[in-house]
Amino acid sequence: MQKENIHIVFGRIGKRTLIDSNVIDLNKNQIISFDDILNIGPTCDINANEDIQKRINWLQKVFGANPNPPVEQDIKSIEAIVKHVDNINSVFIWTGHCASEIISTARLIYHLSKFDKPISIANFNTPVRSIRGDIIYPKALNQTATFQVKDIFEQFEIIDKSKLTDYISLWEKVKSENGELWICDNNGKINVEKTDYFDSYLLSHCNENFQKAARIIGETLVDTDFDVGDSYLNWRLKQLSLNGKIETQGKLIEIRDYEVKKITTANKDVKGEIQSLKLEVKNTNNQQVIFGGYGPPPSDSKIPILEKEIEQLKKRYNSDKSSIDPNASFFGSGRLNIAGLKQKFDTPEVSMQLFQIRYNLEELITKIWNNYNEYFSQKNRVLSPTRMLNDLRDIDLLDRDIIGLTRDVLAICNAAIHGREVSEKQIEFVINNGKVIYNTLYDLVGNE
Repeated sequence: MQKENIHIVFGRIGKRTLIDSNVIDLNKNQIISFDDILNIGPTCDINANEDIQKRINWLQKVFGANPNPPVEQDIKSIEAIVKHVDNINSVFIWTGHCASEIISTARLIYHLSKFDKPISIANFNTPVRSIRGDIIYPKALNQTATFQVKDIFEQFEIIDKSKLTDYISLWEKVKSENGELWICDNNGKINVEKTDYFDSYLLSHCNENFQKAARIIGETLVDTDFDVGDSYLNWRLKQLSLNGKIETQGKLIEIRDYEVKKITTANKDVKGEIQSLKLEVKNTNNQQVIFGGYGPPPSDSKIPILEKEIEQLKKRYNSDKSSIDPNASFFGSGRLNIAGLKQKFDTPEVSMQLFQIRYNLEELITKIWNNYNEYFSQKNRVLSPTRMLNDLRDIDLLDRDIIGLTRDVLAICNAAIHGREVSEKQIEFVINNGKVIYNTLYDLVGNE
């Protein structure tokens, strides 16, 4: 029987990326995905049924009644690898710079260390080129574009005895301390933290106005370099609500089902659990809805900050000298015929302007995404502009600044179009700067 190489990846996106890269021959290499996020929740190992069930129960309590958490599947994968180890030639582990992948790697190596098999680890300190030619360093395989995978694969490093010992010691430490949250620090060291470690980050993004939980969680993910996923932060945000640290409205379920704001003086003495239940009942039939997935528009207090960001954008990308005809009207490009709509539907002029801005931006985002869709795994699916922006960020085509400003402009347009109240300051900001953002996007990638 011919021996084969085993490639260990983490998560569905990582597996899809490796397959789509065509770097390995799937006839001679087997890909095994470990999907359990081991840096959160109590740990478990093979042949430890009580610990396995304890972990499953914790995940279901925190994230909901998922009937098939990946705990047992990962355990079965390790057992299968060990059982058929004689049929393995080499093991390649695509471990990135994140606690979950490092701990999962440590658990696997702990069980493989007794066999004389070469084990190689990915080196994600390898510089790769972005689509625009810039040098970047992907954090893990799920943040790597398919055309960059070959560069990472060529820099795999065989684990020596010293490194092998480090991984074994790490897994023994994780098992013995049995913490429920592990974080990777700037030096690559894995440390145990309290489960409320991220609460201060979440609270720092709350203000006196209700904001979508998705927005608070998204900003926290960026601040903390995605040390945990949005599901964990959603659990922590709901715990803050139940403990009376924040006010909420909507159903405390998924991140787009409710909004949060800082607790006010008037109800600081109200017990959190009672307040949360009251708000949930009150809003069951009267929830605020944000259409299109852009989240709530930025508040008036944030507009001056956004205007400064616009000025920085102009300086960085020279947006005032766009290649687009400066005399062309942003509200009448000819691609969308809106003549007569105002009279026919008695639509306010400002709403038509905001609709035109949103239409033009979304059309351009779609065009850019289609130009580069060969780099994305979901080529044939209909995606929201928000998802397209995320994809373009992931291949380092657009940076977070331009994406953030684009989302804020679209959020204001969206709210106004769907009848939500927007301020004069918000409207003025969009009308004054919508074209700047359009021109910047167009000149960066739209005219290539």
